[in-house]
Amino acid sequence: MNDLELLNASIYELGVAMDNKLTSATDIVSTYLQRVNAYEGGEVGINAFITLNSNALTLAGALDEERERYGRRSLLHGIPIVVKDLFNTKDLPTTAGFIPFRYMQCHEDATVIEKLKHAGAIVLGKSNMSDWFGVAPQGMQSAVGGRTKNPYNLNLTPGRSSGGTAAAISSGFASLGLASETGVSIRNPASNNNLFAVVPTPGLISRHGLIMNSHVMERAGFVSRNVYDLAVGMQSVSGYDARDSLTRRSVARRHLFENLVGSIDTKKIFKVGVLTDMYRDGNLHREGIGLVNEAINKLQLYDVNIVHGLSTGLDLFTVLSELRDLNMYEMRDALDNYFKLNKSNLQIRDSSDFLTRYQDDLKPGILPYLNSDSSMVSSIRKKRWRQTHELGNVITRLMDLHNLDALVYPFKSEPALSEHVIPRESDNPLSSVCGLPAVIVPAGFTSADNAPIAMEILGRRWGEPDLLALARRYERHVRRWTLPVSTPYLSSLLA
Repeated sequence: MNDLELLNASIYELGVAMDNKLTSATDIVSTYLQRVNAYEGGEVGINAFITLNSNALTLAGALDEERERYGRRSLLHGIPIVVKDLFNTKDLPTTAGFIPFRYMQCHEDATVIEKLKHAGAIVLGKSNMSDWFGVAPQGMQSAVGGRTKNPYNLNLTPGRSSGGTAAAISSGFASLGLASETGVSIRNPASNNNLFAVVPTPGLISRHGLIMNSHVMERAGFVSRNVYDLAVGMQSVSGYDARDSLTRRSVARRHLFENLVGSIDTKKIFKVGVLTDMYRDGNLHREGIGLVNEAINKLQLYDVNIVHGLSTGLDLFTVLSELRDLNMYEMRDALDNYFKLNKSNLQIRDSSDFLTRYQDDLKPGILPYLNSDSSMVSSIRKKRWRQTHELGNVITRLMDLHNLDALVYPFKSEPALSEHVIPRESDNPLSSVCGLPAVIVPAGFTSADNAPIAMEILGRRWGEPDLLALARRYERHVRRWTLPVSTPYLSSLLA
């Protein structure tokens, strides 16, 4: 299988090809590694990885043999994935982009990694990410991994902390990317890299084994070149985990996600509202907004009824600005929980031990939260959590009023920034702050700098089946993924 065929195939199509012996996991891994070797370093220098898995080909061979003898484990059998370097992997270091964690070896996999491996997925490598705790050198994404480039424009940032994961997937280094976000760190990189992405209802996917700042807002999710692969990833890892209490919420909804893949091609007629609150003013946003509006207008041609001009009546950008840093007040408790439940060769006991050891290496901005009074933090956290829950209810009531399946709006209507050290970009944390699931879909490119623009589809709690089905319809009729010019098909170069 050449890389042109590989990159344009869904996980389902790859599975069928392997079942029919037209290709193999070994061939797929080899082809992806050829692309990594061609574009990860050298003149292009995407630099999406902190660590590559040297055993990937060996694992692929073993999975090929297993498939031959016993059949495939799941849709993910033999499929290479990229993992953000915040998820514990017992066979690869987990660095968080933080120099003191450069050689941190966890004793067990994160729950999502366990599930993905059990399904037969191959972790091709751990992706570069912004320094989770420290201050990276100027122009670098992390002190450990350096700078990751955006393959659509090598001078632009690939995005927030999941930028390495998104750059790897858009460059064609693997089929599926596992990412995480507290605010916008899945959706921003997906937007900047012309990808599809899904962030779930909190509680659908376990965060055990994920280094996180917030028990409430932190989510694991996926980025991919197509919607089908997002559904495969979600179906494979969703569900209850005793080590993440938030997943108790998912038990009663288990039936919604057991056949998520089979539900994305529904013929349902959807009703979708355009949320004007999330439209920004100014010349910088005009072209991006135009691309999103064009996408919305096309979508209504394909059994999607559009209700224009909806508003919550709130100044949402101001509200979101006030609430988005809720996670900082949860940081200490989140780290206490992580170090208590996740053992490594560093033997860090809790957040106090972490602070004592690495105080000189930490970002100054997080020190007050790690040193803050427990009762004050608890009071602020409860207040902010109440406010975020109320905001989610406001959004849901708006959807109820108009009998909507989802809301749409520009996720980010301005181009990615040229400098890599990112001030806050004009994207939005609505989904993470209000606790509602969302899907990102590509909306096109700006004319001046070929910067991807994205639309967000926001749904109801546990509404992922409808969101992915909407995104699937959008992908089939409005816009599909396109390969970056900087990382062309190797097969075409060799032809």
